[in-house]
This record gives sequence, C-alpha cells and structure tokens, in this order.
Amino acid sequence: MALLEAFVAKEVLEAFCILGIVVTSVVGALRAYVRIAKQGRLHEDDLALFFGLALYITLCALYIADIPYLYSVMGWLSGHTQLSQKIVADYTQMMRYNYAVTMFFWAVLWSVKISLLLFFRRVILNTNFIRAWWVILAFTILTFIGCVISQFTSCDSIHDFTRLGACSSPRNQRAQIISLYYSFAVDVLTDILIMAFPLRILMTLKMSVRDKWVLACLFSVTIIAIVVSILRVFFIYAKTGNSTPSPPWLGFWAVVECMVSIIVGCIPAISQIFRTSGPNSSQYYKSGSGSGSGSRSNPRQRSYDPGVYSGSGSAKTTVETSAKGSPSSESSRELHPGPHRIQSRTEIIITDEDADYDDLELRELYHGRRRGTAT
Repeated sequence: MALLEAFVAKEVLEAFCILGIVVTSVVGALRAYVRIAKQGRLHEDDLALFFGLALYITLCALYIADIPYLYSVMGWLSGHTQLSQKIVADYTQMMRYNYAVTMFFWAVLWSVKISLLLFFRRVILNTNFIRAWWVILAFTILTFIGCVISQFTSCDSIHDFTRLGACSSPRNQRAQIISLYYSFAVDVLTDILIMAFPLRILMTLKMSVRDKWVLACLFSVTIIAIVVSILRVFFIYAKTGNSTPSPPWLGFWAVVECMVSIIVGCIPAISQIFRTSGPNSSQYYKSGSGSGSGSRSNPRQRSYDPGVYSGSGSAKTTVETSAKGSPSSESSRELHPGPHRIQSRTEIIITDEDADYDDLELRELYHGRRRGTAT
C-alpha cells in the first residue's frame, strides 16, 4: 500500500467542522430574520437554502463522527502503524462515512445553486428569460445526477467501497480521479451560468450605471464560491497529484467549500440590511388640474391624466389600494365658486401588483426591465 499523508491534523478538521456549523447557522438565522422581518414570509429559494444548510450540518456531524476511524486508517496508510483487524474494521466504517459525506457534499452545493436560481426566477416570469432559466435549471440538475453516477461507477461494485483494497485497481483509481475532476468542472460551470444569468438581464435594463454596478457586484458574489472551488482542487492536486487524494484533506476542503457556498447563497437576501429602498416603485400616480400639469410625486414612475371639467366646482382626491384590507379615502373641496367653476380631480392609486418583489435587488431588476420594455 502506497504511503499517504493526512495533510491536516484531526484537531484542525474537527475545529473547522464545528466552525462551519456555527457560522452557517448564524448566517442562515440572519437570512430567515431578514426575510420574515422585511417580507413576513419565506420564499421557495429560502427553503432550498435551508435544506442545503441542514445537509451541511449533517455533513459536518458525519465528519466529526468519522474522525477516529479516519485517522486510525491514515496512521496505517502513512506507515505509522501495522495492519490489523482493527484497521480493517476502521476502514470499513470510514468508507461508509466517506461515501455518505460525498453525496452530502454535492447535495449541499447544488441546493445553494437551486436556491439562487429560484431567487432569480421570481423576476423573470412571463418573459423570454424564463426559457433560459429552465435550460440552466435542467443542466444544473443533470450535472448533479452525473456526480452521483460518477460516484457509483468509481468502483467495480458498490459493495467493494467498504472492503479494504477492493477499489484499488488502476481502473478504479482512474474512475475516482475522473469523478473528482468532473464534479469540480460542472460545479464551476454551473456557478458561472448562474452568475451570468442575472448579469445578462442587467444588460437589457434602463437604469443608472451606478445601480447596474451595485447589482452586478451583488450578483457576482458567486465568484467567491468559484475561487474556493478552484483552490480546493488546486491544493488537492498539489498534495497528491494524480494519485488517490487524502481523505482528511478532501474532507477539510469539502467543509470549507460548502461553508463558503452557503454564505454566498445568503448574501443577496442579507444585503437588504445594508441597503435602503428609495421611492416605492410599486406606486402609480395619476393627477390632473385645470392647467393640465401633473405632479411629480413619484420620480421613478409616473403617468398623468389631466382633465378640465365644468360643473360642480369641487376638487376630489381619491386614494385606493388593491391590497386586501387596506384603507381607502376620499376628500373633496369647492374651487372658485361662481358661474364658471372648475373641477379638478386628483387620483392616487397604490397597487401591490409587485408584492412578490420585496427584495430590493429583484425589485430593481423588475422595474428596470419594465422601463426597458416600455422604451
């Protein structure tokens, strides 16, 4: 058996597992607080993210439970201990854990990808972008299935995974390396597609250059996950080359990459804490006066309905809203009493047709798209 080093101390691996659980739990709780406080409910992208968070906590717990068996086997692989029945039994237990955490690793990463796709889906419904969204979603799901298949085919038989030396043939070692680099390639590729999708929408919008840059930076946070994924494979290759990677080294980087991925997936939602909304883009104003000039109550979106009426000599203001249970009010007063009196009518209508765009970023994308369509 070739010598193989752990490259990371078991105390470090355990510490990073605990750190990952604490950090991601805090970030996930903050995301839930922001969504409930700002919008009063959770969306489907939140549920996908929290599902990935639950998987990540399970992954870290499995690694912590696996550490005694993992480093017992690594002591033999590194030449520090002799092969014994205990090593054989520890190897069987270690591989059971490793097989599970590999599946959890991919499931966590792909749950975050699905969460980001669902986040963007709410703004591109009923547009041509929805077709591209479905293509990216289908590709993302297929690549995840490919990762699972590559894991199943990295050994001659699924039962041989837990048998010492049963998956050490040249064919199986090549299959394991292929599985590692395939999962890396599709992980980075899907991240790039998911990042490019909102950036492509930004190019079609009518908004200030500053707003575009702000949104572009926010939606480009996926680059962080891409960089960490590249670093993970680089350091694994640097330590082991084309040979079978060290299980503790793989585990360390799996914990780090999944932690970063969950944090990145939460950033678009948590960013609402640090940003304030301007004038509410969901308000529409119609105003008129005897002179035919409209008021500028909302600089973002306005429409005017001027009119001059003769007759009753009163000005009427009506405020309505389409939200259930919202109040409406009317007020009127008499203008210029006399034989030729002028009636001025001002109407303000507030609708909640954009109620699903409570996220500042989604609302800016949505209204930028509307302005781009109107021009």
